[in-house]
Amino acid sequence: MRPRPTSCLLRSTQRRYFDYVQAAKLVGRRIRTKIAWSGVPAGTTGRIVRADNSYTESGRLALVIRWDLPALPKPLEDWFDVNEFQHLEVLP
Repeated sequence: MRPRPTSCLLRSTQRRYFDYVQAAKLVGRRIRTKIAWSGVPAGTTGRIVRADNSYTESGRLALVIRWDLPALPKPLEDWFDVNEFQHLEVLP
């Protein structure tokens, strides 16, 4: 599955990614989006399913979110860098 670009959330020329320690603390956590964008309404929940360096520079990590969207025929996943992640709320 190819990542969907989420850069529409922030128009930043400098992309910042997670390091291994940051990512390891977040993988498996539940989240909720604070804003809406294509196919994901505001307030939608999901889970951070993994950290991935396939599409980042210098082996840094993006977090992969699998959204809770049961109406879709297959799971929807998005890749988030540090800047984009600020639009998500980590749930307890």
